[in-house]
Amino acid sequence: MRELMNVSRRLVFIVALPSLIVTWSIASADQAMIINPSGNIGIGTETPVEAVDVLRAGAAASRFQLTSETDDPVNAPQFIQRRARSGPSAVQSGDNLGFFSFRGHTGSGYSFTKALIVAQATEGWTPSANGTQIAFATTPNGSTSPSSVMTFTNDGRLIINGQQLNVPDYVFDESYDIMSLDELRAFIRDHRHLPGVPSANEVNSDGFDLVGTQLNLLEKVEELTLYTLDQHEQIVSQQKLIEQQRQELHQQREEFSASYENFSAKIMAMEARLKRISIDN
Repeated sequence: MRELMNVSRRLVFIVALPSLIVTWSIASADQAMIINPSGNIGIGTETPVEAVDVLRAGAAASRFQLTSETDDPVNAPQFIQRRARSGPSAVQSGDNLGFFSFRGHTGSGYSFTKALIVAQATEGWTPSANGTQIAFATTPNGSTSPSSVMTFTNDGRLIINGQQLNVPDYVFDESYDIMSLDELRAFIRDHRHLPGVPSANEVNSDGFDLVGTQLNLLEKVEELTLYTLDQHEQIVSQQKLIEQQRQELHQQREEFSASYENFSAKIMAMEARLKRISIDN
């Protein structure tokens, strides 16, 4: 064992085989860093179980901080994870590229991963093809098994609970059964919210489903479009009927005017004939 002490900085290096142990003391708080025979690095713990294992006890939080001071608008601190198959060789479709894993203490010990964010390859990688997607997993209450809840695919689509989101273009299908306005009015009167949209009580108790609500609102916009188009057709039909009735009324007026003039001419002729008869007598 070899030991070197710097008294002015209270820095102590202890090198021991088969492991390398580095300890230092600041004020009254002792911290330790160890590299064990397996190559694991422990900071604040002498028994690291991961490649880098940091333990901070007490009120202080374990934080990882990277600071970059540069005028370059592109360069910034990065957290880089790299993955290859043995060789090294190219990753294949379905290979995980990296995790952010979240764990906690259960009262009897620390758990395995219970929530995670994972990047995955979506194709066999080549120098010109590197498809990826990002998946999110959580563990439901009363369970110990995390499951995928959301995935951003390589082409920008969003999959929730294993199902691709169904954009409500079905509203425009001929077979779509849309509520009549009278039915809609009755539903709003009875429930005080739109059909298919969660009520305020449901949001307060179950939380706000941002994506689902956006799709529900899109459905309502498309239904509103159908209502508007239907009303437009009714307005156009009524305008045509009004124009037809106006033309018929105009024609009737002209016919009545012609009839009146003809009748007036006949009356005048009759009066003239009566006048002549009266003079003859």
